[in-house]
Amino acid sequence: MITIDRRLRQLGRTHGERPAIITAAPDGACEELSWAGLSDRVLALAGRMRAAAGPDTVVAIPAHRSLDGVSQVLAVLCAGLIALPYEPSVPPAELERQFSAVGDRLATPTPAPDLLGRASGPAADRPPAAAEGGYVLLTGGSTGLPKPVLRPGLPFFHPDKGPSLLLQTAGWRPGQTQLVVGSLAHAAPFNHLLEGVLSGNTLVLPELFLPGVILDLVERHRVDWIQLTPTHMRMLEPALAGRPDALRRVSGVLHTAAPCPPGTKRAWIEAVGPQRLFEMYAATEDIGQTLCRGDEWLAHPGTVGRGFLTRIRIHDDDGRLLPPGEVGTVHMRGLPGSRSGRGTIRPGRPGRGGFATVGDHGHLDEDGYLYLSGRADDLAIVGGENVYTEHVAAVIMSHPGVADAAVVAAPDDVLGARLIALVVPGGQEPPGASAVLRHCRDRLAGHQLPAEVRMVEDLGRLPSGKLPREKLRRIVAQPV
Repeated sequence: MITIDRRLRQLGRTHGERPAIITAAPDGACEELSWAGLSDRVLALAGRMRAAAGPDTVVAIPAHRSLDGVSQVLAVLCAGLIALPYEPSVPPAELERQFSAVGDRLATPTPAPDLLGRASGPAADRPPAAAEGGYVLLTGGSTGLPKPVLRPGLPFFHPDKGPSLLLQTAGWRPGQTQLVVGSLAHAAPFNHLLEGVLSGNTLVLPELFLPGVILDLVERHRVDWIQLTPTHMRMLEPALAGRPDALRRVSGVLHTAAPCPPGTKRAWIEAVGPQRLFEMYAATEDIGQTLCRGDEWLAHPGTVGRGFLTRIRIHDDDGRLLPPGEVGTVHMRGLPGSRSGRGTIRPGRPGRGGFATVGDHGHLDEDGYLYLSGRADDLAIVGGENVYTEHVAAVIMSHPGVADAAVVAAPDDVLGARLIALVVPGGQEPPGASAVLRHCRDRLAGHQLPAEVRMVEDLGRLPSGKLPREKLRRIVAQPV
């Protein structure tokens, strides 16, 4: 195993002036840093940080999608400290709450500029021990305050094995050119950035997600591999329709996070081919994972795949194991050889036999494919009937004139709950509230129908693509 600091030195020597990081401004202008330049910059920063901090220091880095932002994150890891990347756009009060949550479990985070400001002495040449350092990621925060999850120890590269088997299955090849979108403060973009660095990939990071610029970058830099969310996929759909061959040379597209509308899924299968589109279901808590290739999805529409080096069980509220077809709480357990459960300060809620859950609901079919219904807090009881709000939102988003949608359950004295749909119109012929309801009536049972449809400009999705559920509940509670 080669620790990240040694790996960067190695890549600086072997890859030299080959591009390591390419960042792109909103106008498409690019800035580039070679492997030699990245190695020199990161290791110099790491030495200064080691001189100013103890091994258990948590260093907070604003996760800017820039050469400086990436360099600082890598420097903290190479220094054997604990990296905490955070979203730069988070308001100060919310950032203070996040830091407090980390401080309750570990140490109060030290901002990277403060640490570098204290590093007035010579750089520390001591290489970090492999047991030191690590990084902290915050869970999506869709249900409230994000919670910290620790990955302890230095990241490392295994020259005989390479990246995870899941990534290799999803079209990943060492030395590829890789597009990195999404917030670097979130698990999927951060982990794939880190894997890309260790693999010696050329990483292309657009500052903003602008569909036209994204496709230009893919073609200009001959991108081989992409990870994104269904939100990004929906945003790219219109641009892809006008440039159907833009992704033809891409060897793998992996999407994660929020549910993917069927129409969007089919459009991307058409754009990249069913053998090169993959869906992964996992959680920051790292309790297990699924993988689904495009042709599997076509044979099992709506699935998020089968367990990948992971066993899956469905339990009811009393802990009883449920048969295929019955909806309950999804429990997962990584198998030997997987990278799940690598040690966290906030694992998923434990179950029996080493299985754990993050609270998602779903069912398995007879072939072992998993179908998600939503989280426990997505379940509403309307007139005694179970309704998953994510399912209702997915139906609304299947309307061609809807850009985005969310459904929130509000208390109701008679029915127990009433559904309120928040709809972002889009397209050339955006629908009104009555048209949305007609669309729903043709596709949903009576108890699943929204009692109210509100047209809004934006849902305020998090950088991960997830919905700020608590914020939406507060919005719905306000009188119109």
